[in-house]
Amino acid sequence: MPLTIIKGPPNSGRTELVRERFEARLADDPVLVVPSTDDIFGWERRLTRDRGAFVGGKVVHFKDLVDEILGDGSASRNYGAEGGLASPLRRRSIATEAIRSGWPAIASRLRDQPGLVDAALQAIDEFRENLVGLEAFDDPAVTEAVGPIAEVYRSYLAKLDESGLTDLPARAARASTRPLGEWQGRPVFIAGFDDLTRRQLELIRRLAGETEVTVAMTHEQGNQAMAVTEGLLGDLTKIGGKVERETSRPETPPDHDPLLVDLERAFLDRSRDGSLRPGDAFTLIEASGRRGEAEAIGAEIACLLDAGVDPGEVAIAIDAPAANGGPILEVLTEYGIPATLEAETGATETATGQAVIDLLRAGVPSGQAREFFALLRGPLGLDAGKVDAIEFDAVRADVESAAEAKAIADRHRLEIPGWDQLAAGEVATAAKLVARISAENLIRGGGRSLPGASVAVETQMATAICRAVDELSGLGDEKVTPGQIVDALSSGTVKTWAVPTAHTIQISSPYSMRAKRAGYVFIASLQEKDLGAGEGSPLMSRQARSELGMPDLTDQEQQETYLFYSCLAVPTRRLWLSHRVADVHGKAEFPSAMIGEVKRLFEGGGSGLRLIRRSSSDIVFPAAEAPSPHEWALGAATMSEPDGLPDPSLADAAGEVARARLVEASTRRFRNIESPAAKADLQTRDMFSASALEAFIECPYKWFFERAMRPVRFGPDPVAMARGNLIHGVLAELYAAHPGALPTEADVEEWIAEMRELVETIGRSYDLGEDVADHRIQRRQVVTELTRFLRREATRRESRFRPVGFELKFGFDEEDSMPPVEGDGWMLRGAIDRIDRDPDGNGVVLDYKSGPTSYKSLAELRREGKIQLHLYLMALEQHWELEPAAGLYVPIFAAKKAARGLVDESRASLVEDIGLVGNDFTPDLAAEIREGFEKAGIAAGRILRGELAHDPSECLNHFEHAGVPDWTPDSGSDGNGAGGWT
Repeated sequence: MPLTIIKGPPNSGRTELVRERFEARLADDPVLVVPSTDDIFGWERRLTRDRGAFVGGKVVHFKDLVDEILGDGSASRNYGAEGGLASPLRRRSIATEAIRSGWPAIASRLRDQPGLVDAALQAIDEFRENLVGLEAFDDPAVTEAVGPIAEVYRSYLAKLDESGLTDLPARAARASTRPLGEWQGRPVFIAGFDDLTRRQLELIRRLAGETEVTVAMTHEQGNQAMAVTEGLLGDLTKIGGKVERETSRPETPPDHDPLLVDLERAFLDRSRDGSLRPGDAFTLIEASGRRGEAEAIGAEIACLLDAGVDPGEVAIAIDAPAANGGPILEVLTEYGIPATLEAETGATETATGQAVIDLLRAGVPSGQAREFFALLRGPLGLDAGKVDAIEFDAVRADVESAAEAKAIADRHRLEIPGWDQLAAGEVATAAKLVARISAENLIRGGGRSLPGASVAVETQMATAICRAVDELSGLGDEKVTPGQIVDALSSGTVKTWAVPTAHTIQISSPYSMRAKRAGYVFIASLQEKDLGAGEGSPLMSRQARSELGMPDLTDQEQQETYLFYSCLAVPTRRLWLSHRVADVHGKAEFPSAMIGEVKRLFEGGGSGLRLIRRSSSDIVFPAAEAPSPHEWALGAATMSEPDGLPDPSLADAAGEVARARLVEASTRRFRNIESPAAKADLQTRDMFSASALEAFIECPYKWFFERAMRPVRFGPDPVAMARGNLIHGVLAELYAAHPGALPTEADVEEWIAEMRELVETIGRSYDLGEDVADHRIQRRQVVTELTRFLRREATRRESRFRPVGFELKFGFDEEDSMPPVEGDGWMLRGAIDRIDRDPDGNGVVLDYKSGPTSYKSLAELRREGKIQLHLYLMALEQHWELEPAAGLYVPIFAAKKAARGLVDESRASLVEDIGLVGNDFTPDLAAEIREGFEKAGIAAGRILRGELAHDPSECLNHFEHAGVPDWTPDSGSDGNGAGGWT
């Protein structure tokens, strides 16, 4: 029987030809094989477009074709049923055992690197799909080239056989050897594939020996963009395929915009460079950050929908939608635009899955309080007020374990679903109960409306979790453990697939998009890629593939070009190409070469193309261009009073703006604090620290409430603060034990050993000495950061400066303290982390920073009014009689190496071994110090006079201040105190 090939470029009628032939053979129960689930839905819609339904025939995946050949129905979807099919979880379990026996060298890494199991399964399945049997490894040269994965392959097959189970590749192998006489007269159509495995090709070859097989593929001779499909055409020809029909594009497709037709046909044709004129059908988008790109796309889509376009006519193609499509889906959801992310969703990415994990982690003896409260605040529907009260009590009591937190919850009479079952050892029951209750609560949260796509994913995940737990329970004789379920849910094996939904915007991969048609298409995140990573699969090199006679991996550049070109052919009305010029931090990003290839087709290299730019400074949309009522409200709030409403539907949004204006007006300036008692008390406080004066300069209100009133902290010191204090304490004692010395490359290991001992010895003094996980982790982090710091110090081989003092105090009523620094009616005190000096009497103030928030450049010091280094340099000169050369923040944390702060430009070379940044050099350090001291004097004078005013124009964090109400349009407040604030 013939194996016929229909080939042609996109939009050339191949799909319609297959549809006609399939429908003509419905009486013979034809089978149409397509790549993806979404392709199945698409073909079913296409086949029922004219008749509403069809009887006879099937649209299936290749694994369903195997079911048809083996004659056992949908066995490929029934794990653990009569066919004994190993589920993904069971396959992972078998592969893990195979790695432990066949590659013990990496077995110890499996827990921390679970991806190794996935990589092993990928290699095992590739062997089988490419007809590589165990006999191939009888050749020692082949075994040596392939490496230990060969033994893992052997062990996997043996253990699969021992288990009495089969898997999908094994079923495909059975189908490849089964007699196919009953297929005579039952035609097979194959469409939408760009490549086929050897196993699939062998199955096609054998089917073509019994019945008519038609393969429809994308291919056009001489078209560079379709070079990747040359391999498939060659493979089909080798097994007897004949090209029966070459389809061609119509000269003027009636349903396509002419510019899009020309763009697709001219792509990569150098003779067409500069031949296209810009038009409304094609737009470029440049944005900063993923959020900015998503907002730009969302605004364009909102305009389309406002003009009457059905959301189902809009599609977004983005590489790896599961990883990259989230920001777009989030923005579209905020704008009230229905959208579906076509991607697999793992258990850890859902609220339901995370709730089960939180229960199982919190409910074991080593469970932590943070996991317990994550469970309570999950989708279990618990009383939020009670949870708040329980967590408040737990923080006050410095509770760290989940068991202690549960005891507090018991006192508040809070019932936690699944906890009692877990405590009784009924782990499976507890996990399934939490999964079910979580999904039910998420459905209830949607009110009376139909559940959205996200809720559908949650309910599917609840079912998948229950199925996985049941399966794990049946794997052995003993009961399933919490750890086994957590590992399974965290592995990525338990997942769901978003079901395509009509009348919603589809966000999918270019591969999924390539065979579709849509009126309006956005190809998003077209960024420059690293195309050099494809030298082999994770556990198998190109050399190993060559030794086994396996086909080469697809060239990444060719694949990217083909998928992009395929997406160019999808839109019929309008096309947008989008890329980012920078990330959210301002770091440059670069566009894909595909954008350049498109721009060169237009006159002037694309200079006249419609271009939408959205930078990180574009916080709101102009009111006239806002994509949603909320965005309109944000834009309107930045303008003077708008002249009427552009649309009656914005009445509620206008009300939000009006209420927000009332809030802004009522908090524009807080009343001065004029309490006589406060003023009288402040007049007696003439001793100030540098940090207190900085706080006052930042915001007098904040200083008064957080410093002057001295509120008592109700919980333990924050972990970051405790870690920072421990770092300071360890460094002071370590350097004090080595007077006037720095570590060198010769003795740095001895310094590090002493440092490690100090961390353990004095950790308890800083509330980090307990033998609990949190404290051990923090101590380990301190050791890691100080090791890195000491190694940096050891590279200062030629340094003229040597440490002369640590934790040096002035202005304290202590024996070893220097006197305060005197101001005009005020005094300054402080503690300097470290002072270094050189033989010529130059001094450097070093202030250790264990976190990035206070690590400031000279420009930031000036902009934010920071004066601590200035004041310490003043003290250095007055009390230690040293000439200030620099005041530096020295980073201990891993992210930075260079010290920042104030450096005398004329003496920078003396301290450059510390690691400096040229932007921090000042030509007149003395003037900088005087200016800082003057700022301190002004702040001290205002405090002594009781001038406690608040000016929002001078306070960068005004709306984060506790005195500004946390008001939202849904808070019930009218913005004038009615909501309970004054």
